[in-house]
Amino acid sequence: MSKFTPGPWTIRYSQIIGEGVGIAEVKNRNQEANARLIAASPDLLKACKRISSGETSFVYLLKTVELCQLAIAKAEGGEP
Repeated sequence: MSKFTPGPWTIRYSQIIGEGVGIAEVKNRNQEANARLIAASPDLLKACKRISSGETSFVYLLKTVELCQLAIAKAEGGEP
């Protein structure tokens, strides 16, 4: 598995910040939307891993849906 800077990632201007340092910079006409999507990547990966785990308990699935909604909201810049 590839190593990457663990989340959470945040946005400061056009930079993606992880563990207090810049890990990426977005500079184009869609930079705000792209930065939000990149910053949400660790959250989206976590949600995908939970979905693919095979766990089927109701509480687990409910929490997984909540994590998905939060990750999508972070990527889209809105409320869950």
